[in-house]
Amino acid sequence: MTLLSIVGDDISRIIPVLYAYKDKAKHHILLCDDEPSNHERAKMLQKGMERFSSHHRLGWNTRIITTNEDSQAQIEILAKKQFDSDGALWLNATDGYPAMTILLSDMVRKEGGKVLSYDHFDNDLHIIDANGNMETITLPAKIDLDSYLTLLNYKIVEQKKKEDLLPRKEHILSLYKKESLFKK
Repeated sequence: MTLLSIVGDDISRIIPVLYAYKDKAKHHILLCDDEPSNHERAKMLQKGMERFSSHHRLGWNTRIITTNEDSQAQIEILAKKQFDSDGALWLNATDGYPAMTILLSDMVRKEGGKVLSYDHFDNDLHIIDANGNMETITLPAKIDLDSYLTLLNYKIVEQKKKEDLLPRKEHILSLYKKESLFKK
């Protein structure tokens, strides 16, 4: 299975889908807009995915494709190439740009694929199949902090235990007592 994930402004939102399908999806395509900051986010995610895959021996093949989010012709050409070369294609539209999401979701479903969207507030995954049937499932596995940070391409440099923080509890609570002042 190939998982095509649209890389939007917040890569952390697509992490739960990557984690949920870590054993099923062997090929990953990160689709991003041609703006340099979007490409940088996609590269950061790709590096994290490669580290995660290597650590868990998943054998993921991950690549980035850049396109103009407003160009219907470019998006259609890109999608047709993926259908020709990758077989079963699922679209992770969780953090997608509207035009790109609309075009790709229609094309993926017409080719027999599925469209996924993660609701990060409810930990639900909405799946629409080729026939237009929607299924909502709650993701069973909670992602551990190390996996989450690795997929985001961060490294844990130092950890503290709860016991180390207890002497500072009073100070921490007083800082957050008036959160609006703390933010300033």
